[in-house]
Amino acid sequence: MPLRDVVIRILATSDTPLGAYDIARQVSRMQGRKCHANSIYRVLEPMIRRGEIQSIVTERSYAFIARTPCSLLWCTCRNCKAMQPVEADAIHQYLDKKARAFRFHPAQRYVELVGLCQNCAGHDG
Repeated sequence: MPLRDVVIRILATSDTPLGAYDIARQVSRMQGRKCHANSIYRVLEPMIRRGEIQSIVTERSYAFIARTPCSLLWCTCRNCKAMQPVEADAIHQYLDKKARAFRFHPAQRYVELVGLCQNCAGHDG
């Protein structure tokens, strides 16, 4: 199985975002031979450009995203690392409008919320 397919399978079955080193460890276990994080990064970069996975900047990790017609932002629990995608078309349109007002041409957008999920909020006070 190509490394790209293995990485997608790992990310698609994970409840939390995974870093390249976490992915490399899982690939190593699945394939029975050492996989280096550099190999994972080489596979991840084109997948991000194609919109197959999302880079979670605040967590230095990656998550599989199902194809969706809307843009998303991610709510990430700082305690358990659970993630919830939220439709964010209006937010992204607002950011684009503001950028155009300054004749700014953004190459990338990262909109992420970090806090506590419903389960962890009760445990953190």
